[in-house]
Formats: sequence, C-alpha cells, structure tokens
Amino acid sequence: LVTTSPVFHVTPGMTTNICNLSLPLGCSVYGPCMTEAEMVCADAYGNVQPSCETCFGSRCGFSPSNIPSTFLGIDCPGSICVRLNAVKSPRGAVLSSTDLNGGKDCSKQFCQVSVATGYARYTDLTMSVPGTTYVLKWYTQVVYPYTQTKVTWEFESPPFNVTPPAPRV
Repeated sequence: LVTTSPVFHVTPGMTTNICNLSLPLGCSVYGPCMTEAEMVCADAYGNVQPSCETCFGSRCGFSPSNIPSTFLGIDCPGSICVRLNAVKSPRGAVLSSTDLNGGKDCSKQFCQVSVATGYARYTDLTMSVPGTTYVLKWYTQVVYPYTQTKVTWEFESPPFNVTPPAPRV
C-alpha cells in the first residue's frame, strides 16, 4: 500500500548543535578537496536551524552571531571554525585555506565562515601531507551572558584520505 501525504512544513526547534550536509572528499596534497564541506546549525532532531538561535532555560535568542563583545574566551566569534584534530590526523599535517585565511595554518589563524545564515561552506580546504587518518573538527560557540556560560557546539568528521600529489614528469 502506497499513499502520498499532504504537503507539510517543519518548523525547526532551537539549535542544539552543528552537523554536516557534506564533508570534504577527493583530497590531494597541496590541492583543495574536490568536494566542499558544508556545516549547518541543527535542532535536536537534525532539522536545519537557519537562525542558529538557542535557549538557556526560558530565555531564548542566543546565537554565535550575538555574543557580547565584553565576553572573553571566544576563539571563533560569529562563525563556524574548522581545525585538524591533531591527535587523530597524520603527524606534521597542516590544514589551510586560501579563501578563509590566506593559506595559513588553520590551527594558528582561524579558518572560519560566518554562521549568520545558519549555514557555512568551506570550498578550498587543503592538507599538507598524504595520509589515511585525517579528521577535521568544526566548532562554534554561544554564550549565555547572564551567567557567563559558554557552550561549544562541535562536529568531528570520520577519518578520510588525502592522496599524494600527482607525479611530475
């Protein structure tokens, strides 16, 4: 028995984390990955939350985009940042992005994309050495200013491969 339901709309709840729409694939040393990474803010059921807003108790409207300027300890304000998981990735590996930070090491200068729309796209992530255990960590932070509480939302990729560069003749 097959039936078609009437059209319905989903209203997402408050953001509880970030998750991926796509992950980088087809990566080669010194060249950007062929598939870009896309991260979104999501509610508890995995629905995309375009405002990236959340609640602390009964107080709502807090997001990575509206962190008070007086709050210290935020290393990725208003954005979703990406770094290598240094413990799980190949030794000596460096993640960089020409578009996001001029090709510098993402662990030393942020590789961040604004999360104002609840959606962040990473188009030119590049890794420095070949390996089979690359793991990327995306994160953003939100602050509850009344108690100075900082919450970090994060997503870690499954391990993926970065192939050696093509041979040169």
